[in-house]
Amino acid sequence: MFRDGKLPNLPVFFRQVRKLAATNHQQGPTMRRLLPCLMLALLVGCSPKLNIEKKLIELSTDGVTFELQPVKAEQKIYVDATATGGNIDVYIYLTKNKAAAEKDIFAKKNDNLIERAEDKESVSLQATIPANEEASVWVKATKLNKPTASVEIRNKPK
Repeated sequence: MFRDGKLPNLPVFFRQVRKLAATNHQQGPTMRRLLPCLMLALLVGCSPKLNIEKKLIELSTDGVTFELQPVKAEQKIYVDATATGGNIDVYIYLTKNKAAAEKDIFAKKNDNLIERAEDKESVSLQATIPANEEASVWVKATKLNKPTASVEIRNKPK
């Protein structure tokens, strides 16, 4: 059914399942009740998994930016970062608002930022990314010392 690890073309798959159910109507009401549950389970399991984990990144004041690809539905992301040897700043913003978000960071405003945490050794943020929007997570050193950080970005809570 899932050759080469690829998902099937879902509309075609559902038509085939419906046709199978129509031809096997002699199996009774159990089959008719089971099919919608099966189709719902397939749809729920099709959401993309986000799991970025980077360990021991040496950060500067320029930092590291992680780009999160857009998905069809709104998604909640969880960002955990810990630093040793100095504090870090973590910012989450929509990529289309990058220039405005950078201005807001330096002006200490939140207008174009989804979430922010500054001058912390350990950061845990949650953010909701709108459907079909690309987001960015920017992790940088607070001061000139170069801390080492571990960053984890996911769309499921721990």
